[in-house]
Amino acid sequence: MRIKKTDLLPIVNDLKEEELAGLIDHTKLKPHEPKTKMLALYDEAVRHNFASVCVNSCWAKTIKNYRKLNPSNVKLCCVVGFPLGQMSTEAKAFEASYVRKHGADEVDMVINIGKVREISSFSGRERGLARNYVLKDVREVVKASENAIVKVILETGYLLDEEIVEACKICEEAGADFVKTSTGFGPMGAYPHHLKLMRGVVGDRLGVKVAGGIRNFLDAIRSLYAAANTKELRTPSKFRIGTSAGINIVNTLGWAKYTDVWFVEEIPCKICPSNYTSKLPIKIRNHYIKKCRTCAEKEYRKFRDF
Repeated sequence: MRIKKTDLLPIVNDLKEEELAGLIDHTKLKPHEPKTKMLALYDEAVRHNFASVCVNSCWAKTIKNYRKLNPSNVKLCCVVGFPLGQMSTEAKAFEASYVRKHGADEVDMVINIGKVREISSFSGRERGLARNYVLKDVREVVKASENAIVKVILETGYLLDEEIVEACKICEEAGADFVKTSTGFGPMGAYPHHLKLMRGVVGDRLGVKVAGGIRNFLDAIRSLYAAANTKELRTPSKFRIGTSAGINIVNTLGWAKYTDVWFVEEIPCKICPSNYTSKLPIKIRNHYIKKCRTCAEKEYRKFRDF
């Protein structure tokens, strides 16, 4: 997928800082972060008018109590079944219920990635059983979340395109509000190709959240181009950016309106998932290698072997 400067400039020129800030889920999910960092995360989100803070479930009560002392419109988002998605459905539902009880406005759950892959691997009854498992897994978390916004993390780096499509359909059927690319702990982060694919499936009925490797302004604007390229989609109910680099991203916007030196013309491979296959399961890896060898832009690949 090639993205040119002329594709991105209309978005940059149209965006306002407060609009961009309102799309950001300010995130800290690493296991080594102490309480002081969590409280600072909330303070930063309030100061910059971000959509939410996104934290692990153990911090739900802490943020809830701190928010009582420092009221704001910043939402509390907690991850569930994070980062592997391999917990039982009952465990995920319990965690969702727990964070909801302790103040979470939004729940980002990890889908059962292995079960999603089984859907495309099996046929007949076995395929139906795998699909029903995933459907129930998401639906039970939605139910336990008690009207909180539910975003389902697909971990797109582990999935074929057709598996991403099926996962998006299941999430919509199960009553989720968003589909989300990645945990940031998987084999690859978020790529425009996957975002465009997800938006194509859910249309404007669900939101799309990009997360995993969104480290700078250019990453964010490319993501907006891929999944929120109309003003109607650039709202917190239809698009989010999960990142720990939100402050830098928002601060860069004002500068970017006066110069386009922020845009780095990159070869298509740099934003293609086929370029990052070393940690993938062999089936997924071979899929991307095959796509790469038949790609119209394959001459750019000469700089690196598989």
